Amino acid sequence: MRQFLSSHLLDDSATRVAYRVTQPGRDPSLHGVWWPRSNDLGAELPTVIESLDRRGFMTEWVSFSRKTWGNAGRQLLIAGRVIRTASYRTIDPNMVSLSGRDGRARIDLLVVPPDVDPTAAARAFARVVDWDNRLTASEVLAAVEADRAVQPDALVSWPMLQAVAS
Repeated sequence: MRQFLSSHLLDDSATRVAYRVTQPGRDPSLHGVWWPRSNDLGAELPTVIESLDRRGFMTEWVSFSRKTWGNAGRQLLIAGRVIRTASYRTIDPNMVSLSGRDGRARIDLLVVPPDVDPTAAARAFARVVDWDNRLTASEVLAAVEADRAVQPDALVSWPMLQAVAS
C-alpha cells in the first residue's frame, strides 16, 4: 500500500522538505527528502532544523558528504543552539543525516540537487515518501533519471508538484 501525506508536504513547501511516515516495525532507508535552493549548507540547513523542531525532533548533529557540501565548519548556530556538523567522504553524497539529542534518534534525508528541475524533484519526493521505498538516496535519484528517460512527459500528480514548486 502506498501512502502520500499532503499535510506533511504542504506545511513545509517553503522549505521544500517532506517527511515520510513509516510503517510500524519497518526502518526506512530514508526518512524524508529535501530540495535546498543552494549548496551552502550553513544557509540552507536552518529551515530544515526549524522544521524538525516543530515536530519535536531536536537536532544535535548533522552529518553530510564533503563531495556535496564541502566543509561547513564544525558547528553552526541554528535556532538559538549549537548544531555540531561532521563531513565524511563515505556518506552518500545525496544524503544528510540529522541526529537527535539522545544519540539514538536519526533522520536521513535525500538531498535533491538544487539545480534539478521541479518535475524531477517531485518524482524524487514521491519515491521517498512511498511506504514501499527501500532505495538509498543515490538510488532514488538514479531511478528518477531512469523514469524520466522512459516517460519524459509523464505528469506528476498534485500534491507532489505543488510542494516542490515554491
